[in-house]
Amino acid sequence: MSLKNILVEISEIPIRKEGRNTDGLLSFVIEEPDFILLEGPNGSGKTYLLNLIAALTEPNTGEVIVDGHSVSVMTESEKLAWRRTLGLIPSHSNLFTSYTVLENLRLSAQLLGIKPNEAIEYSKESAELCGLSKYLDEKVENLSEGLRKRVVIARALVGRPKMILADNPLEGLDGTSQEQFLYLCTKLAKIGYAVVMTSSVPLPLEIKSLRVINLGGS
Repeated sequence: MSLKNILVEISEIPIRKEGRNTDGLLSFVIEEPDFILLEGPNGSGKTYLLNLIAALTEPNTGEVIVDGHSVSVMTESEKLAWRRTLGLIPSHSNLFTSYTVLENLRLSAQLLGIKPNEAIEYSKESAELCGLSKYLDEKVENLSEGLRKRVVIARALVGRPKMILADNPLEGLDGTSQEQFLYLCTKLAKIGYAVVMTSSVPLPLEIKSLRVINLGGS
């Protein structure tokens, strides 16, 4: 049996409720591959945990280890290097709707410092992975919400990250689009990615490969 690569270790981080720490402590690891849901109501610390994982903030108590290094002692350049290995899916897509799918992906690749020729290659590669190859020349403004969300995922993949962090990605999607998003995340985990997403509501379907971490449910 092959050993999984541990990307992140969360140790004894206080569980939050309504924005305040409780007596509970949270510990878990994120492996490569993995598919994790951080589930809990608003104020339960879901985004805070994503920020810890991305080394955007440091824990007041407990410890967060990313790629073998404690976040609390990492330099800013080390944190930036870690963040460059992450693909981020924000709660709002922030796509350039007047641009084509390919233009959106290529721009994201170039902002990551990828050379122009490679930016096109990486963009087409991530688009194919997300089932967007036939939409490359379509303007984003002409796409459905479900397809736009796939563009957001492809944008997160364009830098060939180790891990995907998705902050409340199901918000604003209908049931069908939510299921398509979750299917794609499951696919990514199966081919080797670590995917961590948050949600304040129960998922519309059961996913056997999904690991759910409850952050303050009843």
